[in-house]
Amino acid sequence: VAANALLDDADRMDDQALLQWCATLEGHPDNVAAALSGSLAISWESGRAYSSARLEVHPDVIPVAAVPGGSLSTESARALLPPSVSHRDAAANAGRAALLVHALSARPDLLLPATEDSLHQQYRAPAMVASAMLVQALRAEGFAAVISGAGPTVMTLAVGERQAAEAGTALRSLLEASGTPESWRVLRLDVDREGAKLEVHPG
Repeated sequence: VAANALLDDADRMDDQALLQWCATLEGHPDNVAAALSGSLAISWESGRAYSSARLEVHPDVIPVAAVPGGSLSTESARALLPPSVSHRDAAANAGRAALLVHALSARPDLLLPATEDSLHQQYRAPAMVASAMLVQALRAEGFAAVISGAGPTVMTLAVGERQAAEAGTALRSLLEASGTPESWRVLRLDVDREGAKLEVHPG
């Protein structure tokens, strides 16, 4: 975005061209679309063209993250996935993906069932045991907790200020019980509703 802003007006890319360029550099539009648009971005690839649609996240949705001190490469996490999955698991995840869009934008009370996953987290759990245990414990208490991206960060999608506070308390208690609270950071986050923006400061 910054480099694009430095181009002459005649050469500057519009939002759609910028999405194409950045997604091509990364190899997929998932992160790029979200960074450019903010809020909830649904992205897809058709042929060699990338597209995205933006939806507003419900104002009651508050992300609460537990970030461990260590990291896990996306490549390592992807390598743990099986080469094929059952029709049942694929169908279950397709339904949950559709439900998740509805839950994030209109019905946050459905976030717990909407965040059930059959394709990724169970296979990646051995590479992030502490994170997987946190997710399991939080979900047992009724929180919509998931592994964030490829992990190992744990993300809870809370509904309203009260549940966000409860999620933070639950996370700290679970981490304290695990004996490693000092190696984790618990963060209450805001949904970025603007996406990438350019501020020009004359000088």
